Amino acid sequence: MSLVMVVDDMALVREPIAAALRGAGYATVCAQDGAGAVSIAGQSRPDVIVLDVLMPGMDGMQVLRRLRGRSETAKTPVILLTATSEKPVVMEAARLGVRDYILKTHFSLGELLDRVDKCLTTAAAAA
Repeated sequence: MSLVMVVDDMALVREPIAAALRGAGYATVCAQDGAGAVSIAGQSRPDVIVLDVLMPGMDGMQVLRRLRGRSETAKTPVILLTATSEKPVVMEAARLGVRDYILKTHFSLGELLDRVDKCLTTAAAAA
C-alpha cells in the first residue's frame, strides 16, 4: 500500500484530502506545518507528498528545498496543492522537481486522486 503525506496548515483542507486518499486505498500521514512535514517525511518515507505552499513559519517552498537536500527524500514525488499561482513560485517549484501543481481554487478530490495515482505510476515505472 502506497503512503501519501498531506501537508497543509488548515485541517479543513488537510483532513478531507487524507480521508479521500484512505478511501481510495492509500495509507496517509499528515503534517500541519513545515517543520513537522520535514520530520515526518524523513521518518515515514512517503511515496508521494501533497504539499501546500502558503503556511506560517516554514512555507512549502522551504519544505521542498529541505526535502530535496536530504538523500531519503530527494526524489520523493511532490504535488503542490496551493492557492498561489505566482510565476516565481511555479518556476522555483519546477526547478526543484515538483511533479504536479494544482490550484486549490480549481481542484476536485477526484482530480487529486488521479494525479496521486499518476505520480505513483510514473515513479514505479522509473524505478
